Amino acid sequence: MEEDEFSLGADTSGFADARGISVNTTVNGSLPTSSTENYYKFTLPRAGYIYVEFNHGYVDRDSDFWNFSIYNGSYEYITDRSSNGKKLTTTYHSVGLAAGTYYIKINPGYYWSDISYNFVVHFVASNSWEKEKNDSFESANVFGTNIAVCGSIQESNDLDFYKFEVPQDGMAYIEFNHEYVDSDWDFWNIRIYNQDFEELMSRNASGKKLNRIYGKLGIPAGTYYIRIMEIRSWQVYWSEASYNFIFHTEASNAWEKERNESFQTANALAVNSNVNGSIREDSDKDFYRFEISQAGYVNFDFGHTYVDSDRNYWNITIFNGSYEELISRDADGKTLNRSYAVVGVPAGIYYVRVTKSYWSDAAYNLKVNYTPASDWETELNENFETSDFISMDTYVNGSIKDDNDKDYYKLDVQRPGFISIAFGHDVVNSDNSLWKVRLYDASFQELKVASCTGKSDLVTSPYFAAAGTYYVRINGDWHWSDVPYHFKVTYNFTDSTPWISASVTGKQQVKLSWSGVSNASGYEIYRAVGKGGKYTLLKTIANGNTQSYTDKNVTLGKTYSYKVRGYYADGGGTLYSDFSSKKTVKVALAKVKISKAKSLSSKRVQIVWKKVSGASGYEVYRSKTKNGKYKKIGTLKSWNKVSFTDKKVSRKKTYYYKVRAYKKVRGKKYYGEYSGKKKVRVK
Repeated sequence: MEEDEFSLGADTSGFADARGISVNTTVNGSLPTSSTENYYKFTLPRAGYIYVEFNHGYVDRDSDFWNFSIYNGSYEYITDRSSNGKKLTTTYHSVGLAAGTYYIKINPGYYWSDISYNFVVHFVASNSWEKEKNDSFESANVFGTNIAVCGSIQESNDLDFYKFEVPQDGMAYIEFNHEYVDSDWDFWNIRIYNQDFEELMSRNASGKKLNRIYGKLGIPAGTYYIRIMEIRSWQVYWSEASYNFIFHTEASNAWEKERNESFQTANALAVNSNVNGSIREDSDKDFYRFEISQAGYVNFDFGHTYVDSDRNYWNITIFNGSYEELISRDADGKTLNRSYAVVGVPAGIYYVRVTKSYWSDAAYNLKVNYTPASDWETELNENFETSDFISMDTYVNGSIKDDNDKDYYKLDVQRPGFISIAFGHDVVNSDNSLWKVRLYDASFQELKVASCTGKSDLVTSPYFAAAGTYYVRINGDWHWSDVPYHFKVTYNFTDSTPWISASVTGKQQVKLSWSGVSNASGYEIYRAVGKGGKYTLLKTIANGNTQSYTDKNVTLGKTYSYKVRGYYADGGGTLYSDFSSKKTVKVALAKVKISKAKSLSSKRVQIVWKKVSGASGYEVYRSKTKNGKYKKIGTLKSWNKVSFTDKKVSRKKTYYYKVRAYKKVRGKKYYGEYSGKKKVRVK
């Protein structure tokens, strides 16, 4: 190191008479009197930082004897330091400076000593250091993003301002590092401002934690400032230890753009797309605005980086275009991703607000899912006046968004009849009553009320309704659930359902009869042929008092199924009751009934039976045991031949007989059911 020697005690008082010195060179001096001030002048050829090494002879007192001040070329004060009598060598922390001329003033401290001193202004060229004085927005140092910037807080009221240009929308965060300070206190406050000098984020850095990342923060393209200063609370804390930081930015169209803290400044949000954000401060609110062109339903997915706590850290609320709250949910720290309740909404403008519940600045992501639909409620339908209009016999979907929610629906009954409510929902594993379903008349008088549990569906008993306006209200019970529900109001002119019977007549026709339906104008009979056949209209009976019909258009050997429903017809159209259950029959000959079976002698047995209508003839079968193998022993080819004599029997033997009728149609025989078995012992 070079030495610049001059006479001790030289008086260089005043900036004008400042003694020129070189950086990185030892300078000697002293303060001959208590009023002496020594001025020095040096020039930096380029930007960088300096640090001063100050030495002196020993003074046996633990007090400051020298004060060391730095000024810029405009004689503006930058910083000062003091030197203690017992501390022979002191190295002062770095100061970032621009290229130019600077001054040093050395004068007595709290006490004075004429002992000689020497010092060195060490200089290191650098483009990554602050340039004092950068104490305001106007004098902020300009730096690029994503590169390290160094600086130091020179004294308790020092402010370091930095200016950055962000060319594209995206995300930003600060990585802050510093030299070790042996204390858990916070020593640095770091703040981000936008180009309107509005604060976006404020964080503190403590002495022992050397590295810290703050953010993340969604920002639009533009100019930004970072201010680094001391901690000011009930007491001022600061350190001259050097720091460095990086203002990281990443271009992205998927991040919020601060400041979006009100309905008026809400960020535009595309439905069915993700957006990222963060609650940057305890008081931060993030607003988003989306628009849907037709009615439907929405819900939102919310995720975030892990926070090791079961507390709720975020609150997410959806508002309509009139700023009325539709749904509000909380998100806890450990549940990283969750889908929240479905809400039916009309076309229009909506807002989402994300704010703190407890608070964390961990990044979150939000997605508003939207599905167009005409069969959903439209919030807010929370009273008779705002009720949704619904059609009869048409399912409507909805959800109870919170424990205070009430969903109202309005319908018109065009003619007197019976109405009931069929209510269902997604499965909830609970036996508690979660929904209350009510029916009101036009005077808002309650007519019906029923409860529905998490594991069951509900159909209310029919209510006879006069023509007019009615309302349905659905809300939570003692317990509630936000899973979607669905319901419809069914109308019927009657509260009864017919039953039907069917039998095959002796003419191989099917005779039908059924129970009457109150208020019916008539009945419709439907028939299906064969197993799994399709039902088609067989006959319309235009008389409500007629309750029987014979189907003559049937085929022997085929199976038919029947069902019937009542109808009511007037000038307003036709209404139908529910169908009866089905009745199935097979068209066949009647079962033969044996009227006599006896032994006429030791060689003859006679069998006599009743005629079967429509039969072409009969077949007689015999077996030696009741459940043994039966063999045909006779065929009679006339329907009115109803006896047979078995002449091939043995004395004292026992025989069993059965008979069945048959009908011959185009060369094919169709058989009736066997008669019962008859036992005969030969004489």
